[in-house]
Amino acid sequence: MVRLDTKPIIQFVLKKIYFLIVTILLGFSSQSQNLLSIKILNAEKRIPLEDVNISIDGSRFLRSDKNGLSKIQTRNATIQLHFTLIGFKDVDTTIHLPIDGDIIILMSEMHKELEEVTVISSTRNDQRIENATVKVEVLGREEMEEESAIKPAGIASILGDVSGIQIQQSSAVSGNSNVRIQGLDGRYTQILKDGMPLYDGFSGGFGILSIPPLDLKQIELIKGSASTLYGGGAIGGLINIISRKPTAIPEAVFSMNQTSLKETNFNTYLSKKGKDLGFTLFGGYNYSRAIDVNNDGFSDATGLHGMVIHPRVFFYPDNKTTLVAGYSGTFEKRQGGDMQVLAGHSDSLHMYFENNNLSRNSFELTVERNMLRGMRLNFKSCLSYFKRTVYGNDPDFTGRQSNYYSELSVLIPLKNNHLVAGINATGDQFRKITQNIRLSDFENHTVGVFIQNTWNIKDNTSIEGGLRNDFHFRYGNFILPRVALFHRLSAHWAMRTGVGFGYKIPNPLAPQNTDFSLPSIQDLPENIKAEKSIGINAECN
Repeated sequence: MVRLDTKPIIQFVLKKIYFLIVTILLGFSSQSQNLLSIKILNAEKRIPLEDVNISIDGSRFLRSDKNGLSKIQTRNATIQLHFTLIGFKDVDTTIHLPIDGDIIILMSEMHKELEEVTVISSTRNDQRIENATVKVEVLGREEMEEESAIKPAGIASILGDVSGIQIQQSSAVSGNSNVRIQGLDGRYTQILKDGMPLYDGFSGGFGILSIPPLDLKQIELIKGSASTLYGGGAIGGLINIISRKPTAIPEAVFSMNQTSLKETNFNTYLSKKGKDLGFTLFGGYNYSRAIDVNNDGFSDATGLHGMVIHPRVFFYPDNKTTLVAGYSGTFEKRQGGDMQVLAGHSDSLHMYFENNNLSRNSFELTVERNMLRGMRLNFKSCLSYFKRTVYGNDPDFTGRQSNYYSELSVLIPLKNNHLVAGINATGDQFRKITQNIRLSDFENHTVGVFIQNTWNIKDNTSIEGGLRNDFHFRYGNFILPRVALFHRLSAHWAMRTGVGFGYKIPNPLAPQNTDFSLPSIQDLPENIKAEKSIGINAECN
């Protein structure tokens, strides 16, 4: 008797049936889906518009690519579309499907209204400034260009023009300056460059003096606690310094400045955006002599030789991804003190002076990926090395501080909510190169996770809640809740209020720019604890 093994035959038949069922289901699915292709153009210039926000039935969100194109898949026979782009009038339309060919959407430019529309990046949710739940001041492109003609070496002067912001020059000899928000000490203000902290501790105090305004798109100042997104150090508020990005129209700016205080500046900025590649390049040189303005024999304005270079390369691997790699180098020599000593004539009565040699090298990498339904994924990382040599009447000293920061976050826009969540790691390390001071080497490392949701209840009301959990490797765990409310009372009146928790890690070098010389600073005691805060803000405009 011959036994026939039917198992392979049954398996073969089942596979064929399964394949047939899947094919039929896919056929039904493809028939029920409508694919809509949309091209968005400038109504006046008839050129494609990139990064147009497209709302589909008020719940799904997309963006147009660099060719102004966007593709929508839907099973509905009718869809409502809403198009928005800064500087252009909103467009609403209803589409009845199916439709053959591309749909052309024309968006008209807003001319007079353009100055009133300001989107802030520090809140992470693409809010317009007038609807933000936190108090935000923005110094934009126009202010940066004006300041570049007045004070091209740094942004300290223009920050001092903002209400509630004070620039405290802590040393006329070295030029150290701290930023105070709402009267709080400078160490309670967090300074960010493109959303990343670089200026704290040993490397603080000189940051805003060496950031040229010509290289900047805008400066965003948040008054009050901003702990959810940026950590507990932003007790008084934060300053986010936003670099310029390349544009399709090439830019080339060259400037030379000479003042009556014997200050000379040369600055240049170049940029261009291509199909797959773009770049920005800033370079500047600053020179000034030490000046005794009030004739008391001591310098009131610091002598300076400084150079800044900041190249950035932008890669566009596809229409949804932007990758930025950049380097920033700042090299300065600062001197001040007794004018007779600076002129080379010292004696037993004239011997006070201080020289500072500074160098800062920073490297950055950021990746932004636009995904389905308006979701946006962001990764950013930076590494910075700061070296300072001080020599004068105190013993000569050389020290180095390294900083690192990495963050991964996601923005999820929903119908009436904008959810931001992420994780980051930050730290700094101080090392003595010369060993002639009592302060020992130290370091800080913190890992944090955060989530924040902005709920737009109505067109005139928003509630924002956030929670952050930071773990510091020495000082332990910090839980930081925050809640804020914005309500528009009328076309002319609005109010906002908020409360947030914060903390500040002890750092022996944080106050030294104001109060102490380096040789007098000692190690922190073993039982010291972190400062904790609760900040409450309320205003009516």
